[in-house]
Amino acid sequence: MAVSSQAKGIMFHHFHGGKNLPDGQGSLSAEDVYSIVTNIGLQRFLSPSEWIERVKNQSLRDYHLCLTLDDGLMSQYEICLPVLEDLGLKAFWFIYTCPIHGDVPRLDVYKRFRTKYFDSTDHFLEEFLDYVDPRDKTALSTEEFGCYESIYSETFPFYSYSDIVLRFLRDRKLSVSAYEAIVDGMINRAGLTVAEVADQLWMSSTQIAELCFKGHFIGLHSYSHPIPLSGLSREDQNLEYRRNLDDIQMITKEHPISMAHPANSYNIDSLEILDSLGVVCGFRSNLSLSGLIDGYKNLQLPRADASSLRRSITG
Repeated sequence: MAVSSQAKGIMFHHFHGGKNLPDGQGSLSAEDVYSIVTNIGLQRFLSPSEWIERVKNQSLRDYHLCLTLDDGLMSQYEICLPVLEDLGLKAFWFIYTCPIHGDVPRLDVYKRFRTKYFDSTDHFLEEFLDYVDPRDKTALSTEEFGCYESIYSETFPFYSYSDIVLRFLRDRKLSVSAYEAIVDGMINRAGLTVAEVADQLWMSSTQIAELCFKGHFIGLHSYSHPIPLSGLSREDQNLEYRRNLDDIQMITKEHPISMAHPANSYNIDSLEILDSLGVVCGFRSNLSLSGLIDGYKNLQLPRADASSLRRSITG
């Protein structure tokens, strides 16, 4: 498999197999993970400890890769972990921690709802738009959306047009409360509750601690995965990362020194906060080199999406 000559992380999210149905777009099977890793070349993947050491001494080479998993999802533990163990690989696991306190952040709940209860994102978007204020929908005909769509499709080529429309409305036009009111209402009209959709979606503290004990690295991903995180004040960003760090340190008994930017959202405040917390390695969620902030290269390392790599294998 051709993978661009750039040291990078390979980014995984959702998995399916056995009793685990797909709970997000681009969901992968255990066989997909085997195929991706072996087609790239097992020897190219560094352990998190070696990756971090090379980040520190600036000895990463273009052919170096590492494995990363975002969001702390149960399907990662049940489907992907056994594959990694079989291949003798360790990974970075970037975890937002509010679920361990009983909070139910909506991001991955809504992903699961879209995937399990709709035929496609197109189908979901069609119903979603029925509940969007007409004044917000008119923004889809503006130059602002055209620019957003162009940049987003280039930066994240694995997203469909409907994906981009949904993210534009969610991130640019609707307030958090308005967006959640629409999708929570859709869940209720489907005869479900948010708690039912979220059932067994995330790993437990015990499972996270087990990963650390086995030699995987547990890293920051914010406390509640707000979207966009860069829209928060510096004070609120600091609270998101400090609570996340305190939780991970409590669970693993280790100070996290790696992270991934939630939904690729960050600004100079984010980077300064992470640096002050002792984080030495941070990942973006794409391969783009545009928009990088000077002075913090090691907190803006690129990643390739595993679902896109799978499609390149299968043609």
